[in-house]
Amino acid sequence: MTKYKLSRKAWAIVACMLLASFWVSCKDDLGAVGLGVLPKGDIIYSSEKTDKNIQAYTQTVNSVETERAGSYLLGCLNDPHVGKTTADFAIQMRIPGHPNFEKDAVLDSVTLTLPYHEVYGDTSVLVPPLSQPMRIRVHELSQDLDYDHKYPSNTDLNSMSKSESLIYGASYFEYRPFMRWDDRTTKYYKQIQTIHIRLSDEFGKRLMAIDSTQMLSNDRFVKVFKGLHISVDDQNSGKSSLVRINPSLSTTNSSSVTTTESFEIRLYKKSPTSGRTDTIVYYTVGQLSASVNHFAHDYSKTRFANKLNNEAEVDSFIYVQPMAGLRSKINIPNLKNWKDSSNIIINKAKVTFFVDTTKNSIPDLINSVNGNKFNGIANFNIPDSLQLLPLDKNGDPYYPRDYIPSSSYYSTNLLVYGGHYNNTAGVRSYSFGITKHLQDIIDNKVQDYGFVLVVPYAAVEDKRVVLEGPKNNRGIRLDVVYTKYKTKPTLSSQ
Repeated sequence: MTKYKLSRKAWAIVACMLLASFWVSCKDDLGAVGLGVLPKGDIIYSSEKTDKNIQAYTQTVNSVETERAGSYLLGCLNDPHVGKTTADFAIQMRIPGHPNFEKDAVLDSVTLTLPYHEVYGDTSVLVPPLSQPMRIRVHELSQDLDYDHKYPSNTDLNSMSKSESLIYGASYFEYRPFMRWDDRTTKYYKQIQTIHIRLSDEFGKRLMAIDSTQMLSNDRFVKVFKGLHISVDDQNSGKSSLVRINPSLSTTNSSSVTTTESFEIRLYKKSPTSGRTDTIVYYTVGQLSASVNHFAHDYSKTRFANKLNNEAEVDSFIYVQPMAGLRSKINIPNLKNWKDSSNIIINKAKVTFFVDTTKNSIPDLINSVNGNKFNGIANFNIPDSLQLLPLDKNGDPYYPRDYIPSSSYYSTNLLVYGGHYNNTAGVRSYSFGITKHLQDIIDNKVQDYGFVLVVPYAAVEDKRVVLEGPKNNRGIRLDVVYTKYKTKPTLSSQ
């Protein structure tokens, strides 16, 4: 018999091949417990099951907490699939330093700047008919905002505002949001846009007339000037959109020149000696500015209006929307059957929701239409991720043991739990690993009261998604890989 002796280099190649094979087999395991680490002597059998007997219903969300959001949604959006959403907000303005108004200083003008670079919905860059312009209204707050108070998104901001318009010579300001198209990359790109609104001279004079002692600190200043309420008029039909207003945005051009736009009031005053407008006083949005975003929804004209909040009505689609909008209640009846199983180890459990490609804007699908341009198709992109959360006996959601928070978006822990959008053609889905949670149900550590499917960061996120429901062809599926033992081994609780 001929014997062959492998060189060190050959052994290294073999080792790399084995390692690569192991990685490929495990990279989609979403929390799988490897059979190789479990005792084999007592194994009766290993198997897998796919469960499509899953119930799903669309529900409304009462409110979300929106204080300290870091960005502020504004607009009235008519979504063809999830109805109308209106967003307005109230915010404190602060002084970076003590304004130095000369005794005889004269007001020139006062403006409000609102920077943004994200638009959700229809934008005026698309082919006609163009989106309707926003009618933006600006009012002064009549009530204090408290930085430490938790403000729900259904807070009535109109009752906290003065009726007098702060806009120069008008009750509203018309503005049409837009995004810029880049023919080189065939994509829309985020270039900073700024809404400039001239405010009334009377308002500017009131700012200049504030007693100097009231501007020695921001705590004193916000008691005199409580802040702004910025809203838009209702739009019952037609193209419309939401914009995300940021405290500050910066961009750097090809010449390495950086431009920064800030959310601020700019007060221009004339020099009492020269008569020239040579001084600007800024009132800004800072890290300690209290704020609250208000959201309102109207689902009366949607196809699912009569099925909303009704667990007796199973639909072909389910809807998930942030901004205190919509969530999906998920029931998996057969989980109770797993609880009755003895000596079972769950090696892997994964729940998958499929995206409906006809009711969402899928970028790689849209960009292939008519020369890689949207050609009038609305910008309703879907969320980068969703969260599937179990419910306790009181109906409150909590994080399953499979979810371990991490500061890294693509950390190992979050990849185990899942929830990120899979844009693979033919798949286009969100999947969640609930391996430990299902094991906890079997071991009677938790009870099954169903789940809710939600958009994370719902106070600042604007993207929604329409998913295939139980009556659809693919529906919702639970895939379970498990092992049956004579004597169940003890597993780590981590």
